[in-house]
This record gives sequence, structure tokens and C-alpha cells, in this order.
Amino acid sequence: LNLLQHPISFIVSIFVALYLSDDVFLNVLLNIATMEFVTEVDDAMISAWIKWRYSSTAKVSFSVLDLTYNVDESIDIWHKSNSSRDRVMETLCGRAGVNNRGRGEVETISNETRWNLLTSRKNGLGILDSMENGRNCVSSLMLHLDVLDWERQSSEKIAALGGLYLAGTSNASWEHQIDKSMRALLFQHFPELTVDFPWFGVMSLDHHRLTADHARYIAA
Repeated sequence: LNLLQHPISFIVSIFVALYLSDDVFLNVLLNIATMEFVTEVDDAMISAWIKWRYSSTAKVSFSVLDLTYNVDESIDIWHKSNSSRDRVMETLCGRAGVNNRGRGEVETISNETRWNLLTSRKNGLGILDSMENGRNCVSSLMLHLDVLDWERQSSEKIAALGGLYLAGTSNASWEHQIDKSMRALLFQHFPELTVDFPWFGVMSLDHHRLTADHARYIAA
């Protein structure tokens, strides 16, 4: 019975919110209540599904590819913000500090904090916020959502999206979840990003098409 409690409660909440109220305003409130409930259980459900479908090391990768402001970003957003653009981006990427090669370690933040950093204009990027006059802060944006499993990535996908994945990868993930062949493939396509990660042991680059541009990164 305990195993069925969450699925049954979820189904009942959706049914109540969508079908049992003719009052539009009340229906909105019921939907909000439903989403609050979903927020409490969806993390565990999503994590369990990802582990079953992919692996225990797979993670959700969420990226903002393009962001166009409907206001003057420097004056209307960051001049009035409680933070700064660099700090918000560092926190969203999980950079809690800087190591001796200039790369931070990943800091775990809650989904609530992450959502606030994305949506609030006073504490974050202001994606879903508006100005005092009602004007939306952002006019358009492009998102990318994917499930990242370093053990199952194809060479084609790494060539296309490896840069996005590396932007949110910690030194610990680099050392313990990415094997030598994958590191070599990443270095082939993104030498300027991979050079900041720690490199240990011996790795063969014979079968990777390196050019003279890679030499300066190897020397570094």
C-alpha cells in the first residue's frame, strides 16, 4: 500500500485540479496545489527513472543556449540586482570556489534556489520576471534539456554537445566518471575546455585527429 501511495495521490490531485472545479480561479489554485505536491515527489521519481533507463551516474543536463532581454540588461537587471551576473552564472554552474588552475568545484544547490536564480530579476537572470511597469524582462530564450551519461555517449553527440556538457562538469566527475578514451575524444573537439581539468596517468591520442592548434594546449 505504501508503494502505491504516491502514484495514487498524484493521480487524484491531477483529477481534482483539472476536472472538479468549474471556477477558473479556483482551478488555478488547485493546479498550483497539485504542482506543489508534484515538486515534493518528482525528484525521487525522476531520479529512479533515470537510474533505471540510463545508469546510476546519469544526470539531467539543462542549458540556456540563448537569452534575449526585453530591457537594458546592465541597467535594468544587474544595476538593481542583489547579486552580479558572474556570481549568478557561477552558482548556476555549481562553481563554489576556484582551484589552482582557475576551475571551481561543483557546489550542490537546491532546485528551489536554482529556479530562483533562473527566474528572479532581483536575484538571478530574470527569465520569467517582469519590471515594475509590467514589461517582461526577457523577450525570447532557447533551452536545451538532455540526460547525460558519460558511459554511453556517442562520438557524434560528443562532437555536437560536448562543450555544453563540460560547462557543468566537475573535477570529480572528470576524474571518476569519464574514462581515458572519452577524455581524449573531448580533448580532440574541445581542447580549450578540457585543458582546465586535472590530467593524470597515460592517455593515447594516436587515433584522434589532432592538429597544430592542439599543440599549445598539450604544452600547457
